[in-house]
Amino acid sequence: MNNFIMDKKFSLEELKIIVENLKNQIVIRKLDQITIDECLIVYQPIQENAVNHFAIADLLAKNEQYGSAITHSILGAEEMTKAVIIFLNGNKINLQSIRGYKGLIQSHLPRHTFANIIGMMATMIEPMLTIFKHFKMDNCDSEGLVKSTLDNYDQKLEKDINDLDFWFKADIMKNKGLYVDFKNQIIKPQDLTKDDFDSTMKSCLKHYNLCTNIISTVQNTTPEVLKFWQQKSNTKEFKDIVSLFFKQ
Repeated sequence: MNNFIMDKKFSLEELKIIVENLKNQIVIRKLDQITIDECLIVYQPIQENAVNHFAIADLLAKNEQYGSAITHSILGAEEMTKAVIIFLNGNKINLQSIRGYKGLIQSHLPRHTFANIIGMMATMIEPMLTIFKHFKMDNCDSEGLVKSTLDNYDQKLEKDINDLDFWFKADIMKNKGLYVDFKNQIIKPQDLTKDDFDSTMKSCLKHYNLCTNIISTVQNTTPEVLKFWQQKSNTKEFKDIVSLFFKQ
């Protein structure tokens, strides 16, 4: 076939048809379409890229380029959010079938929403794992589990919720670090200060640590607990609740 193509002279229209046919034969899979096995490989370079963004942010801040430093710190947090989502898929916590998943992987704003969810869940993860030990996994009272967690940790939860305002402003801060704007006066990335950077970096690193804790928890959890969440993630109830956050 290759020799035939090489030897024969084609008209322009015939060449266009051949190229179009070749394009149709090439399957291009994107990040939201990778397999479960691929997820466990792909999340790692994404996490490494998050760390790289934080390193760049530090270097820029040391050179007093606080606007660009803020942008890179937020990019690092966004990448880490993407990494943990793909990692969970690789462990069969089925987020891939949820409405809005494509937007979550391909767009940064849905990841800010998910980062807020992680922040709210963070205060509950440790006590939930403790409470898990008192439940039989084949007869686990999910509502009772969450209620017990909230009853025992409501004060800590209220304190942490106060920190979540960051993600509602993160996209604005990221753009301030990138672009010159005008609102009654010129607004430049150079206007951002060391305090702005320190505050942003603190929030981003806190989020990074929460994500790494989730990864570590899943890696070290018992097969019974992991199986429970795998099964839970395939229920209509779970998908409907999570989809509310991922709507595009």
